[in-house]
Amino acid sequence: MKCYLGIDLGTTNSKALVLQQDGNLYVVRSEKTKKYVHEGVEFFNLSELERFVDESLTAAKRHGDIAGICFSSVGESV
Repeated sequence: MKCYLGIDLGTTNSKALVLQQDGNLYVVRSEKTKKYVHEGVEFFNLSELERFVDESLTAAKRHGDIAGICFSSVGESV
């Protein structure tokens, strides 16, 4: 069955959802977004974001063949 993966890389939390072709929706990952502070400025940990995306892809494949991926990210921080 086809499924679609939605990933939200947020400033506080990151989440990944799978929508299957038949309409079933699953939360496959949810965790606090990892950041670090350098000289008083907060930065995203890019390797942790990459790990989150990789693990989300792996988890989504358990629900079907991925037909599409949508990202939402840190718009309010830009």
